Amino acid sequence: MRDVSRVTEENRQMLKRIVSVQPRYSREKWEQEWQTNLQLIDQMSAYPPDWWKYQDQVITVKLRICVLFSRTFYFSRLNSGF
Repeated sequence: MRDVSRVTEENRQMLKRIVSVQPRYSREKWEQEWQTNLQLIDQMSAYPPDWWKYQDQVITVKLRICVLFSRTFYFSRLNSGF
């Protein structure tokens, strides 16, 4: 019984020490640093943010550009006598 009492007291003191310590990490600071990192990644990346959301639109625009280019090339060759 004496051991149980001693262990209980030690546990109580340990809990008191743990609860009284201030945290070393700040969730707000982590969030702010994460936002800064995302901005840096966006600045370094070759693709715009959320590019996958607009992938179908980008493909459509690229196809239109290719069609316009091929028509221009075809008519320029046609007019030049080839």
